[in-house]
Amino acid sequence: MTELRSKYSKEIQDAKSVVTELLLESDDQWKMCKEWANGSVYYRKSPSMSGHIYKVVFELNIGLEKSIQSIYPAPRGFREKWDPNLERSVILKEDGESWLLLSVTKPAMSGLIAGREFIDLLTLDRLSLSRVIASGKSVEYPEIPKKSELVRGYNHPCGTLWEVISGNQVRISVMYHSDIGGRVPRRLVEKALPSVMQSDVEALLNYLKTL
Repeated sequence: MTELRSKYSKEIQDAKSVVTELLLESDDQWKMCKEWANGSVYYRKSPSMSGHIYKVVFELNIGLEKSIQSIYPAPRGFREKWDPNLERSVILKEDGESWLLLSVTKPAMSGLIAGREFIDLLTLDRLSLSRVIASGKSVEYPEIPKKSELVRGYNHPCGTLWEVISGNQVRISVMYHSDIGGRVPRRLVEKALPSVMQSDVEALLNYLKTL
């Protein structure tokens, strides 16, 4: 076991266990709260924080590997090219299919809501030739202290499931399980989240049309 996996072995296992169980469940185990032509948003009560877990489900017709790259930031993917909320991301440490990632989001509402930063441990597992799952959660990383201009958020176990339907058609389920910190009431965050998730999917689809 290498350094990153050894240091964070419990966090890796905790995230993998929760994410695999929840994302491999059928949609019937979740409640739908939004549906449109290109996708659906579901939610269920969180076992680890006040509020709910959300997932958005949609399809891409670009093959499995490119679908994986579409969700992840550089150098693992190309999320920065389409995500209007992502300021930057940096891989702090890397260990095979596990990596420690710093993500910084842009301020919202003309600066009334400060930008957020997250330090997450992510792991990619290939369950089969047609099914891949990524799991992650926030971890402590003293080497990067909190900054006054940013709010340090915390991601509870979250992740993404990619499932090949046929040919290049891939079904993607992205699970959001975040405490964004700060003073924004949780009810306001949850009220906005389904529309934010829809906007993310549409931004990705619009970007893919330009390729």
